[in-house]
Amino acid sequence: MKSIDLKVEKVIQPIGEFYITQIDSKSLYSMAKADIMRISNSEDTIYEGIQRELDFKKVEKIENYLRSKEATFPNSIILNLNKNHLIELNDDIMKIRITENTFSIIDGQHRLEGLRNFEHKFGLSCSIFVGLSINEQSRIFVTINSEQTKVNSSVSVYQEYEDTLYTPRKFAAELAVAFAMDKESKWFETIKLRGVKDEISERGTISLSAFYRPILDLIYSDDDYYEIRTLLQDNNNSLREVTNHFHYNLKYEDSNKYILWELYTENNKKLLYKILNNYFDSFAEVLSKDWDLDNNKSILKKTTGYNAMMMLFKDLYFIGFKNGTLTKEFFMTYIEKLKVLNGKVSSGNFEASGLQSSRNMYLKFKELIFNGKN
Repeated sequence: MKSIDLKVEKVIQPIGEFYITQIDSKSLYSMAKADIMRISNSEDTIYEGIQRELDFKKVEKIENYLRSKEATFPNSIILNLNKNHLIELNDDIMKIRITENTFSIIDGQHRLEGLRNFEHKFGLSCSIFVGLSINEQSRIFVTINSEQTKVNSSVSVYQEYEDTLYTPRKFAAELAVAFAMDKESKWFETIKLRGVKDEISERGTISLSAFYRPILDLIYSDDDYYEIRTLLQDNNNSLREVTNHFHYNLKYEDSNKYILWELYTENNKKLLYKILNNYFDSFAEVLSKDWDLDNNKSILKKTTGYNAMMMLFKDLYFIGFKNGTLTKEFFMTYIEKLKVLNGKVSSGNFEASGLQSSRNMYLKFKELIFNGKN
């Protein structure tokens, strides 16, 4: 019979006792393999009325993250030790029998599955409950996955802004913050840097994360973040190495989707800022009633309207880039065809929120511009 001695520390909380320890990822996987297989095969019935699902897209993101030199999982994997696998327990040593049924996973299945093929040693902080009932495990699972506070997404964007590595996230974050802070910006004082209104954005209409995301999506696929970050770490933060990387050239250069990739690799934030401000300036002039912050009914400068504008920006950027001009005058030749909507970009004419609402607004913009209905 194989067994292992874990050095543990007992923790006492209202729910009862549990034990914290460190277990190598490969060892832990072997002791929870049966439970992981149940989850991955959608055979999980351990929690009444609750399906512990394995999201393979999330697992893939974790695998990509593990390529980073900064990979870390400081939060505990939450485990239940099947009581018949406990051999001996005192305040600092837990001796357990090793089988593929030693543990069931209350929380952390995605991290553990993501580590399955990881080639290096990776210690995991673990919190071990002993012999919990199905109902008790279920209650902990629900608490962890529904009641814990998530990090404000705008705060996360600002952390990218302060990063020392020039990733696409940092490039997009710097651009978004510039639009929030620059007095010449058409979005000055209206972008909520912390996701909520404050002294910098007393008349805020859109969060920093909402402003940042469409820009980032025009640069690259964020699935490549950790790979690019590691490449920058290994090459003194050199964007030249990113440009020279065949994989990215093949994927992004001349892409109809990632139109801002080249501006990122050239570190040409100033040019992109000028182009976008020309574009927004055209909207501010043509749809002046909706751009006016005193118009409480307008949704043009809220997330719905902004997303619609960014969808249209992609179309007009193609045209302007091909013709070698992205000036305000260029954008005005198209945006002026939207003047019939001035004062009408409201929730009454377009739904107030949701990606489909943005898409409907974008399609209306396209109809007026390219079908000549003005």
